[in-house]
Amino acid sequence: MVVELAQAKQQLNIDHTLDDSFITSLITASLGLIEGKLQRPIFNTQGEAGDVANAIVIEDLKASSKAALQQAILLVVSDLYVNRESTTDAQQYENRALSALLASFDEVVIG
Repeated sequence: MVVELAQAKQQLNIDHTLDDSFITSLITASLGLIEGKLQRPIFNTQGEAGDVANAIVIEDLKASSKAALQQAILLVVSDLYVNRESTTDAQQYENRALSALLASFDEVVIG
């Protein structure tokens, strides 16, 4: 897994276990959200990815790219955790930090 429960709990400044299953589900949901935003599937290993086109394989990423992906997931986890029950009529803006972290995963397809 790109982000472990302990990392997410540290990001959220949580030291109890009451929300562990909820936070784990947020990690999974955040990964799915990022896959959708990038329009690219994310796998831990090449074996899991198989012949899936355009996949991001964690074990093949350089350290800086892996760190960027982890931080992007943690940003989304934080937002989902803090705003899990909120609603608003106010205009929502895209998180610029998230966009910047994910920009390096955009691929230009030529041809």
